Amino acid sequence: MGEARILASFVQSTLDAADRADASLGTRLRARLRPQTLRLVEDAASIAFLPVALDVEVTECLFAEAGEPRAREVMYENLASTFEAPVLSSLVSAAMRLLGRDPARLFRWSPKVWGQLYRDAGELRWFDGGPGAGRLVYEGLPATVVASRPYLIGVEAALGACFGLMEVDGEVRIGEVDAAQRRVVYQLGWKR
Repeated sequence: MGEARILASFVQSTLDAADRADASLGTRLRARLRPQTLRLVEDAASIAFLPVALDVEVTECLFAEAGEPRAREVMYENLASTFEAPVLSSLVSAAMRLLGRDPARLFRWSPKVWGQLYRDAGELRWFDGGPGAGRLVYEGLPATVVASRPYLIGVEAALGACFGLMEVDGEVRIGEVDAAQRRVVYQLGWKR
């Protein structure tokens, strides 16, 4: 297995989402990043893959600059806008056409989305938890991801955008973090 990587356009969209939230936040975020990180992220082709460690750094700097509540909003908006980006829009629209707006059915497709955004970064699985509930289990994650509380919270917030896409009242929360096993479980619940 190689180095864990993430689609460059997704990291770049975090910077763009910070700009859209507040231009001064975007400026402060870029100033906080290591110059080599900023250069690598901004110069990458959108379809290239960057080391996940760079995304962790961007996320941690976002949380440091914006504070948790505002950073959560930025991460939510980032994923919501990514659903409309070329890399995911066809997958998302196909899922919505085939499966409707049923969260359990759509979250079963999460591993496909994960596979579009990440390479060599572990696996994602969905487990039904009965009516209105389920778990997303990430296994074999990079140690830098599991060790970063801001990154895990950012994923939690971003997953909330999935409920927005489905127009469903839902909640996501971190249920378990096992650093030794490089495993994170997110608990999801919703009502129609």
